Formats: sequence, structure tokens, C-alpha cells
Amino acid sequence: MPSILVAGEALMDCIPLPDDAFRPIVGGSPFNVAVAAARLGRPATGIGFMSGISTDFFGDRLVRALHAEGIDTTWVARLDAPTTLAFVDLSGPSPRYAFYDEKSATRSFTTRAIPGLPNDARFVHVGSVSLIGAPGADEIAQMAHAAAGAGRIVSVDPNVRASLVANDHAWRARLDGLIGIAAVVKLSDEDLEALEPGMAPSDFATRTLAGGASLVIVTGGGSGAEAWTPTGHVHVAAPKIVVTDTIGAGDTLMAATVVHLAEHGLDSRAAIAALDSSALHDLLAFATRAAAVTCTRAGCNPPLRHEV
Repeated sequence: MPSILVAGEALMDCIPLPDDAFRPIVGGSPFNVAVAAARLGRPATGIGFMSGISTDFFGDRLVRALHAEGIDTTWVARLDAPTTLAFVDLSGPSPRYAFYDEKSATRSFTTRAIPGLPNDARFVHVGSVSLIGAPGADEIAQMAHAAAGAGRIVSVDPNVRASLVANDHAWRARLDGLIGIAAVVKLSDEDLEALEPGMAPSDFATRTLAGGASLVIVTGGGSGAEAWTPTGHVHVAAPKIVVTDTIGAGDTLMAATVVHLAEHGLDSRAAIAALDSSALHDLLAFATRAAAVTCTRAGCNPPLRHEV
């Protein structure tokens, strides 16, 4: 049984090629987190994935990719609905996305079609596109609330995709509720600007920790990342690398964070909150190294443990 359960979208990232062509590759933020966690935690850390995945041939590719990484798909519902497509523009400093998600398997997901939360899953991660489109988004949110109520460590990464948000009020209420019950909150500086324009990362961290979180991480791309607990704060510079693209970097960092917590037995809110600056540095240095390796490769191709 998995010790880490990742819930959310599995989609096809359509990566630009020369002559305006695109190549579809497996992706989606939670999907990437699951793959990265499986590679970084192998063989000790079991990973499960929860999602609605299409019965179309893209869905077949996604399920095969999960199985190839040794990820448990017991909590995947195969649905007669299309796979979400995300076309990626890499012409600027950060990737831009155009999503085709109407009536997708992600949006149609329901937990009624799958078994309940596994007892061994001490960590539950949710985020990104799967938190936008109802009814699937509400199903994921309800599962995360139940997991937090049962004492699991819930982590949230908004990974904001504003172009998909048709009902901002409903999405913000859902996201705020999840941040309110999460033990670990991770977001990028771009996410923070979208959610709280002009707010400093330290102010967001202070507010979120006061709301009950145990660990807050804000990433800043080439400037590195910062992490806060009630007892510690650290900034870790980004490793010096030659960047191919940054697709999946944040997802890899998120996965490395959860794997580190799991491997060090930090499976309670109190234990995570007690991390001081030295322990936080160890965690964030590992996570940023893993993310940096991903940035040296095309698409989201997270490293194996020995590569970090």
C-alpha cells in the first residue's frame, strides 16, 4: 500500500517542435509529482495515484506511464471522457499553457468509482488544474478535507492556471479551504502574485502558518526557494545549471519535499512544525537539487535518487 497518495489531473502536455508542430507527452502537475516521488523515493516509498483518466488512447498512455514507474493505480477511475490537452509555449522566461479541458476525465472524476483512502497513506497531495473544474474539483477537495481530519499530512500546490478558471469565487473558496487544512503549502512566486497581488512571500508564510499550516514553501525560479515553519526559516539558492526548460520543476520540488518528510518519519503536523532552520535547509536543499536536474532535461523528466 502507498505511503504517499497523489490526487489530481493526468493530461497530455503538447510540447512545441520546429515548424509549429507539437509532441504530446504525459504530464499534469499531480501526475508529475507522483512520477517524481516514485523515482526519488524508490524503492522504500510507495506511491499511489488518484484521478479520473480517460479510456481514450491518451489515457492508455498515461496509465502505462504510471505503471512503468511502479505507481499504484487502484484509485484511478477510467472514464469515457476526453483527456485534457495542455499546449505549452516555451518562447518566454516561463512556460505558458493553453488548456483544452471541457468535459474532461479530470472534471468528471468522482471518488464513488474508486476504493476509499488507503490506511497506509500518511501523505496526501493535491493541486493544480484538478482543483478548478467541478464536479471533480469538489470531489478532490472533499477527499483532502477528510484526509486532514483523519490526521494525514495534506500538501497543496495551487499551480495557478488562471485561464481555466471560469468561476473565480468558487475556485478561490475551494483553494482557500484546502490551504486552511493543509499541513504543507507550496507555491511559486508567480502563483503568489496571482493569488495575492503585491504580497511578500514572508507575509504569506506568516499568515498561512498562523492559519494552521506547519510548512510553507515559496519558489522563485532562478532565485531559489524559501521555506518557513513556526520555528525556522531558510532560503536556498538555485543550483547553477544550464536550463533546457522549467516544465515540472515545481512538481519535482514538491515531490522531493514529501519524500523527504516521509523518509524522515515526519508524518505529523507537530513534527513538521518543529523543523528548525538547519533541518529546513536539508529538506529544501534536497528539493532544489532535484528540481534543478529536471530543468536540465526537456519536459518533465524527474531524476532518480542517485542523480540528486
